[in-house]
Amino acid sequence: MTLQEVRYQCRNNSNNISNNTQTSHNNQSPNRSTVGSKNNQRHHHCSNRNHRNTPTAKKVLRMAQAENESLSLKLYLQQRSWLPRPECPTEQQRKVAMKCLEMVLCQWASSLQSIRPTGQNKWQRPRVTLVSFGSYRLQAYRPDSDLDLLAVCPDSCSRGDFFSSLPLLLKSTAGIEDIHPIPMAYTPVIKMTVNGISVDLLFGKVADQSRLLEFQQRSLSPLLKSVVDANSTLQYMIEDFDLVGTDESGMRSLNGARVTQFILDFVPNLHNFRVVLCAVKEWATLHGIYSNSLGFLGGINFAILTAWICKKYPKRPPASLLMLFFRTFATWDWPDPVALREIQEEPPVGVAKMPAWNPGNNPRDARHIMPIITPVYPSMNASYNVGLPQQRRIQEEFIRAVFRMGRREENWRSVLDSTDFFERHANYLQITIRAGNSEDFMKWLQLCESRLRILIAAIDSGPEVSAWPFAQFMKRDFVPEGISDSSSEASVECAKEAVFFIGLRFAPGVESLNLKQYSSEFLYSHINSWEGRKPGMDFLMAHVLQQDLPFDLIEQYLKLEESLDTVRLTHDAGKEFRLDRSDIEVSSNAVESVDSGDASLVASSDHEGALYPTKRRRSNTLECEAADE
Repeated sequence: MTLQEVRYQCRNNSNNISNNTQTSHNNQSPNRSTVGSKNNQRHHHCSNRNHRNTPTAKKVLRMAQAENESLSLKLYLQQRSWLPRPECPTEQQRKVAMKCLEMVLCQWASSLQSIRPTGQNKWQRPRVTLVSFGSYRLQAYRPDSDLDLLAVCPDSCSRGDFFSSLPLLLKSTAGIEDIHPIPMAYTPVIKMTVNGISVDLLFGKVADQSRLLEFQQRSLSPLLKSVVDANSTLQYMIEDFDLVGTDESGMRSLNGARVTQFILDFVPNLHNFRVVLCAVKEWATLHGIYSNSLGFLGGINFAILTAWICKKYPKRPPASLLMLFFRTFATWDWPDPVALREIQEEPPVGVAKMPAWNPGNNPRDARHIMPIITPVYPSMNASYNVGLPQQRRIQEEFIRAVFRMGRREENWRSVLDSTDFFERHANYLQITIRAGNSEDFMKWLQLCESRLRILIAAIDSGPEVSAWPFAQFMKRDFVPEGISDSSSEASVECAKEAVFFIGLRFAPGVESLNLKQYSSEFLYSHINSWEGRKPGMDFLMAHVLQQDLPFDLIEQYLKLEESLDTVRLTHDAGKEFRLDRSDIEVSSNAVESVDSGDASLVASSDHEGALYPTKRRRSNTLECEAADE
């Protein structure tokens, strides 16, 4: 609908309302009492009600503008590859990668069945089937996003085989590299790269093998390489009775796919949900609050929050839903939980009893500060990693997004603009993670990333300083000391580093701060104690003033003026703090350097030093009801 058509319709609606009102007045007798008969009164009230329900010119125009802005938002996300298109090369590449991996898994399962024969014909026994979940299944992913897969295996395969013999076969397969089995993780996983795509592969079994076989008989066998269909989207649906006989690790592996399936069935409009979810995830990434491992919110958390909004406002277009998303969760009364349905504590028939999220009975659950509850049994808090510093950052960004958008859908562009995080603080803690080659760098970075939450919590534990982490690792190559640019180009190309920043705000009246009290125990207990650490794996911390931040790393996050030659920050971020020692360096060859000297910040009062108070109140889960406002 064009704007001219909208204005024409608005004029017609206004004329009809005026004509109806005039006719109603003309039909009234001048000698009749104002009270009139009951029938006339009832007709008069119904007429007024119809007038109120008739869209006004302003409302119709606003609805048309919201639709236009929603279309602009969708096109913007697609142009920046934030919203996948069905015909895009990345989509086809992922489907081919899934087929390739499924063939390898079937070969692995066949080798185990030959060792442990079941007496069945190979066409009468189930094979391994891949089920996608997460961002790819929801169709809300970027080209560089991970591909989350669940391998539903037959009875002849065990979790021990999955993490022992399968990695050997994967390493001998062309196109599959960077294989890292993690069997002791909370949810055991094999990380790998398949045809250039990062894959997280989980192991799972289902109770009803006959149902799995029936599903596979309706699809082509991946062992027949000549008939691989890269466009196939049929996937096995995991039901409640598939959990029978499953342990806790297996149930956590299956529940990733079950949560995704539930969300896809729960939202009233999948298209609107996907557009809003992609916009929310990119907003969170740009503003440094998207990372489950660092104690922020991850993809499943934002998917549940977005599904809640889409269900509550089923008739709103994406641009309006995005505005309502920020307005709702900027004022959410945490720790009240966000749940798509009632807490699932009772198991389905035949399924073992598992602990579900229950803050009334479990003190550990009662300490969760930002609970977002999964909608399948057993209900769990998907955001249990969130700490107080991360919650402050998330709420701060929610509030800033509300002020940027206001009540106008067209302001979504300002929300997806660059962040001003590096303009808000005068002081930062810069953490640098280094390794001599790509393989060591990946292992070292994963280890440090998984433990940085401990350091952030330690810095924020005292009343003198509050930590404001930015959930982005900015990666680059670096030249090790003692190596010139021309002497060893190969070494220079292999050396990698990632930089992570934490904003520091100090309480009023704080004049000095000793960083050693926060760093020493973390370094010795959680970094240097890792058995897999090799020479060249370094972890360095340094205090950096705002004007000394590495511009080449943070350039993409800054709001620049018209000319790059005259870059200027938009506002004063408070008084500067000085550090007696510029670096606190910890490396495999110089661990003892932490003990030397006095690492302290000499500080004066910061106008942003006041800490945000956190209420501790628990109420019943707010259930989602379909409504439109």
